[in-house]
Amino acid sequence: RRIEAALSGAPRRGRIRGDLWAQRLSALAGVQQEEFRRDRNAHAELLLQCLEDGRWVEPFDRSPPEGPLPMLPKHVMNSLRRRR
Repeated sequence: RRIEAALSGAPRRGRIRGDLWAQRLSALAGVQQEEFRRDRNAHAELLLQCLEDGRWVEPFDRSPPEGPLPMLPKHVMNSLRRRR
């Protein structure tokens, strides 16, 4: 819901890219494996951060890839934890 609210206030270009990523992440909502669910949630948190800051960082600086999402690097996960 926070992502949807941030999308509504985002500029058009960011809203389009953010919406693609939000759709992709919501498609993974039913994942049962804890590690994948944690990574999906980290992707969502980073997407929200990008939308709020108006600054697109990897992997959100382009459209979501086809196939499985790559795991976020450990340094990105650590920076998300520090920001909380």
